[in-house]
Amino acid sequence: THIIVIDRSSYDALMSHGIVNIDYLPNPLSPVTESLANQYASLSRQDNMVLFVGHIVKTKGIFELIEACGELPDVKLKVLGMGNATVVEELQSLASRYREDDWVEFTGNLPAEDVISEMCQCAVFALPTYTEGFPNVILESMTCACPIVTTCVGAIPEMLDIHNGENYGICVAPQDVRELRLAISRMLTDADYAKSCGANAQKRVKEMYSMPIIWERMCEIWDRVY
Repeated sequence: THIIVIDRSSYDALMSHGIVNIDYLPNPLSPVTESLANQYASLSRQDNMVLFVGHIVKTKGIFELIEACGELPDVKLKVLGMGNATVVEELQSLASRYREDDWVEFTGNLPAEDVISEMCQCAVFALPTYTEGFPNVILESMTCACPIVTTCVGAIPEMLDIHNGENYGICVAPQDVRELRLAISRMLTDADYAKSCGANAQKRVKEMYSMPIIWERMCEIWDRVY
């Protein structure tokens, strides 16, 4: 009897087809994530450390990320998440074409508290994914005040308010290694810009996606519909 969508593009698409029994309600930020981010807020960010969190598959843009980072001097890339052993071997082989040292680290899955700790210490959080819905990992990285480089897919542009000219992060086209490299380079070389993006993103996630705010809107929809 009623439809709830988690991104504006879905809302606009359904409205354009005359569907009116619809509300937009994004996913909320987990209170556990917010608590952990506060706990690790005093950690220092590591120079030139780029962090990826997600499934290690081609459609997450991990191959492009290694190519982009490999062309930047002194960059370290930490990859958190599980992947097929064959894919990981391919990525390690790709990384070795750029530098012989172990500049890419694959950690496998880590507990939530360790993921948030890594987010609070990275210089850049990168998610060059090909397609997404409403990725919680972006909410988490925003909460940790990460300088974020990602792609303009799914709900990510509205999460980072890309189209309104505010500095919450950088979105690039999927599979564009050059754009990805330039975006990461800007975050690494322009400290003031990177810090402002992180602070703005953290403020935005608390104001728009915190559990109390989303819960209140959910209750309002429930009361109105039923």
